[in-house]
Amino acid sequence: MGAIMSETHENFTKNSGVDDGQVRPVLVVLQNAWAYQPERVARNGEWPYESWVWALQYSRTGQRLCRIFDTQDKWDSAHFCNTTPMVGDCSGSKLPPNAEYVLGKIEKVRPRLVVACGKQAEALLTKEWSGPLLCIPHPTCRIVTNQLLFDAKDLVESGWKGRMKLIQRRGAVEKVEVAIVPIGERLVEADPNGGV
Repeated sequence: MGAIMSETHENFTKNSGVDDGQVRPVLVVLQNAWAYQPERVARNGEWPYESWVWALQYSRTGQRLCRIFDTQDKWDSAHFCNTTPMVGDCSGSKLPPNAEYVLGKIEKVRPRLVVACGKQAEALLTKEWSGPLLCIPHPTCRIVTNQLLFDAKDLVESGWKGRMKLIQRRGAVEKVEVAIVPIGERLVEADPNGGV
């Protein structure tokens, strides 16, 4: 524990979806990054974004996310972050979420849709974000089926802009609407035209 993830200015500029005719990206929020020796992947206490996304894509989590973002172009057009910049030292690391960190990513990326992966990301984003939100179980959760990931892919690709949670049930995927938290209780208000 102890290394911090960072993103480069170039990557934010490339994926920012600023009103220049670009399509707004999807922001995928996971729990936290981990490495066996977090201090070795970090430069100056930070894990560079490109290096982390490369490691993510080839991890078990990334392989499952590839069912949603199933081409390199789709993967490259998405933006990824965690609920905290801290890097754990094992796959079971559970570091506390940092709302300011995640909301900062939302402000910079200006996503058309946020995909919350896992309970920690869902809890944070359902409370702090009023925009389009898709909550799914963590991709490596042992009960998650390909069908749930394909349903998520269909929603992501369709340009859907609602608020929904996909729940894995025995032999089926349940779709549940996610309520918007009252204005005085959240930090970021979504722009009706998408983004913040």
